[in-house]
Amino acid sequence: DAEIRSVYTMFIKLDISCIITGYTFKDKRLFLLLNDIMAMVLAVLDQYRGHLRQFIVDDKGVVLIATFGLRGASFPNMVPEKGLPAAITIYETLQMDFGIDCAIGATYGKVFCGAVGGLRRHEYVVLGPPVNLAARLMCSDNNPGILVDDAVRQAASERFDFLSYPPIKAKGYSDLVPIFEPQSIIERNWNKIEHFVGREKELRRMIQIGKQMVFTEKKKKAHMVLIEA
Repeated sequence: DAEIRSVYTMFIKLDISCIITGYTFKDKRLFLLLNDIMAMVLAVLDQYRGHLRQFIVDDKGVVLIATFGLRGASFPNMVPEKGLPAAITIYETLQMDFGIDCAIGATYGKVFCGAVGGLRRHEYVVLGPPVNLAARLMCSDNNPGILVDDAVRQAASERFDFLSYPPIKAKGYSDLVPIFEPQSIIERNWNKIEHFVGREKELRRMIQIGKQMVFTEKKKKAHMVLIEA
């Protein structure tokens, strides 16, 4: 039966090329890679009790859609204990184990859950402004890796720190929408700087450089950062 539920929705876009070349060896490597990525994402979702909504491969690229909070899979503290940790785990695993960058958009809110279509072909969907916003955050030019809405920030603020980004316009919202970047455990420690006034832009840039140094393939390459007072 169709219903309105509070659902955590996550869109994941992979930064890889999925062009079918017609050469068996190259295409087989691509198919095996996609299969390994799907297996990893399913394993993470199973660990955190989420669901894979779609795995899309088309001319726009590779996009995965996952949800938390469907019937039979709703839990107390679902966002900070399941949804957001799953997003961070998938993001870091793609970078460290697969060497693949990705952009993730995640939101939390009331959505329609139910089957749509006809008798011969139908599917179970989640629809609503929070779902559209998650896709918008995924595609944002300012996405540093993971972006979430204010509902996620409020639900997870006791367990995660967040960096604030300029608000954006989004379909279904009359006002500008605040957006945030969640911080991992390591990044939370990076941000704990006492008696430091201003320099938010510089600190954000330092964190981005730190991420690049941690996840880059050329791990032996030295980096120098110069910040003028």
